[in-house]
Amino acid sequence: MKLFRLFNVAICCMALTMVSCSGEDGLDGKNGDSGAPGTPGTNGDDGLACWDLNGNGVGDVPEDVNDDGNFDALDCQGTEGLDGADKPNMDFYFQDGFKGYMGTVDAGIIPPDLGTNDEEMGLLYINNGQISERRAVLRFDGIGEAIAEALVEEGEDCSNSFYMSKATLYIYIATYTNVYYDNLSIKVGFYGDQDPFFAEDEATWTAANVNDDWGDIGGESEQWAGPLQSDDYPSLLPRGSGVTYGWFPILLPRSVVEDWICNPETNKGMRLRIEPGSDELGQGTIDIVTSDNLLEDFRPLLVIETEDIEPVSANKGAVGTSKPTDWESMTYEEKMAPLYRFLSLK
Repeated sequence: MKLFRLFNVAICCMALTMVSCSGEDGLDGKNGDSGAPGTPGTNGDDGLACWDLNGNGVGDVPEDVNDDGNFDALDCQGTEGLDGADKPNMDFYFQDGFKGYMGTVDAGIIPPDLGTNDEEMGLLYINNGQISERRAVLRFDGIGEAIAEALVEEGEDCSNSFYMSKATLYIYIATYTNVYYDNLSIKVGFYGDQDPFFAEDEATWTAANVNDDWGDIGGESEQWAGPLQSDDYPSLLPRGSGVTYGWFPILLPRSVVEDWICNPETNKGMRLRIEPGSDELGQGTIDIVTSDNLLEDFRPLLVIETEDIEPVSANKGAVGTSKPTDWESMTYEEKMAPLYRFLSLK
């Protein structure tokens, strides 16, 4: 019995002990005071000066690069590099009499077998039941050599040396008549490799020179050059008439002019004619000032706009920084801007 009581007492004590240990934890106490700072480390060794080439910490004569008696940062400058090629964006202007250029070749061709080499050349289209025409031929010699000399370094490939952003032909129309057609256009064809070089004082309706005929009468090509391989590059003329029309801009295909520049032997020139693009009866006439005109400022003008191509970019096929603007979306002022720049130089 005593043992049983003692056992019960032990069980009760154990239960009290377990109950007293199951209470919630108390709040954290406050942080103790910070300890004292540690002893600072020793300073590192001084670095070497940029001029101290042998690292001995002493200024030696060869280390005074600029010979000013001091050993300082000025002795750390490298030698000057070679000047880079200065090839900014450039515009080239070709007009007889401007800065010594005299390479324009132009002539009128008239059926049945005539040619003119006067101060003006006429374009004519008449449809009175039978079509009659007069046409003209035009070429700018020496443009490839002039541009290559300015932009192509020795050993460079011409086609990778620059980017031709635009080429514009400006002709000065002295007289103009169109009272019938709403869609009278100047059409330009570019002579190809198989065509002969025409001579200004020998070209006629049937022949390019005294030895070579055209591909067909009227100054036709054996095979027109350019993306279209035809002369269907129309520039629309307004309706009306007048003694003086003024300057007229014609955009030339970049691929054709680039070929003229990098392969001068392909520059056979171009033919100009007018056509209404319909079978309606009517008449249109244009008189264009030629390179032989005494009024030098009104002679035909070719403007070629170029941009430099950096060698690294050229290897990656990058060209230029400006995107060509669609000709039809350009304003008249934008089309005439290269001409205005040219006139400001005179």
